[in-house]
Amino acid sequence: MAKTHIASDETLKEGLGDIAMSIQLLANNKRPVFDDDSDRYTDASVAAMIESGCDGLTYGVEFSTGKTVEGTKLGENAKYDAPTPYTFAKAGNDPYLGIGPFRYWEVNGFYDAVGKPHVTAINGDGRFARDGSNGDVWIMTPTLYMREVEGESTIQRWVSDSPTTGYTLEPDGLTDRKHKRQFILRAKYPLVIDDAGNAASISKRPVKRFISRDSVITLTRKKGAQYSGKSRYDHMYVLWMFDLKYATKNSQSVFAGCTGHTEQPAITVAGENVNTVTVAASSVSAWPVGSSVMVGSVKTANPDRGSSNARDIVDAARIVSKSVSGDNCVLTLDCEPITTEVGMIVSTCPWHTGACDGLAGDGSPTDPKSGREPFTIQGIELGHGMYEIVEDVAYKNDGSGWKVYASKSTADDKPGIIPANAVVVG
Repeated sequence: MAKTHIASDETLKEGLGDIAMSIQLLANNKRPVFDDDSDRYTDASVAAMIESGCDGLTYGVEFSTGKTVEGTKLGENAKYDAPTPYTFAKAGNDPYLGIGPFRYWEVNGFYDAVGKPHVTAINGDGRFARDGSNGDVWIMTPTLYMREVEGESTIQRWVSDSPTTGYTLEPDGLTDRKHKRQFILRAKYPLVIDDAGNAASISKRPVKRFISRDSVITLTRKKGAQYSGKSRYDHMYVLWMFDLKYATKNSQSVFAGCTGHTEQPAITVAGENVNTVTVAASSVSAWPVGSSVMVGSVKTANPDRGSSNARDIVDAARIVSKSVSGDNCVLTLDCEPITTEVGMIVSTCPWHTGACDGLAGDGSPTDPKSGREPFTIQGIELGHGMYEIVEDVAYKNDGSGWKVYASKSTADDKPGIIPANAVVVG
């Protein structure tokens, strides 16, 4: 039996961002229909919901190929100012929320064996969960049509949510069987590992580190042939959305990510069987609550974070509070009790996923320009403080230099080799 679900009171308590998501869900003329037999929304009703909000308009931006940083919004895009990023303490403003090709929804779902996406829950329906209890967390978007125009000294990027003359379906808009995806699911979070040891996109987990292209391929394929690490198409979506919404090539003028989150001070007061570490008070501003640290037995300044003795006391523990007493700053961690010595090194570490959960739009927990925290754009959380593997790009030294290869599809990627049909792009 099929039925339609709407937001519950409990769901609406989760935060301003969740309320905004719920309103967007309920505001659609066509609500998706949940099928109890398959335990998911019917694909047709999800597609109909998305189609009901399509405007068929074209949104563009133009940039100089020279040193000029600021771009010019074109077409329908010229009607919209750049968003003001949100924080948890201060409301921002995103005039693109709910607009045509810029619409997005937080959902649970999966891809089947032929690459077709399916939705099992939508934020606001009482079923949705970010913690993995209902599967992976995705950002669902309309399948877009794109156009890029290169002039002698300019480049234009255009998008639409409907077929338009001169536009082509976005690169990941087709399944392996060359059928159009009626919508696209994009991982909301960086790669983490769930309780079963599998690759996942879920909240409140440490990001997977110490990983290579080959190990990403091996790990993600365990979920199914249609799963992969981050692809250049995932990256492309975020870049185009940023360019269109903010019309600047200087991304750090809006979102700095963890580009300056690098401290490695020594412990100033030893601790025994405690869940705290103490460092100099002068570094208090370097430790945002919610960020992560590693503590190692090493006492040499500036140790490599990849060394085992830089993280053998505790690794990727979140800071739940901090306080200053005299010359010292005490960081309280969400870890089992540890014992530390004066001189051991405390290092900043990539944030856990979910730092931006509940924001009502693009933004960061406290300050998107601080250089110390992640940010979210179009619901996708980025900038946690680590390098990310782009799976479908590989480098090969042919003896005379390095060549850059791009796979035609992540389905072609295999550990240890570059696909025979990969394209040399640089």
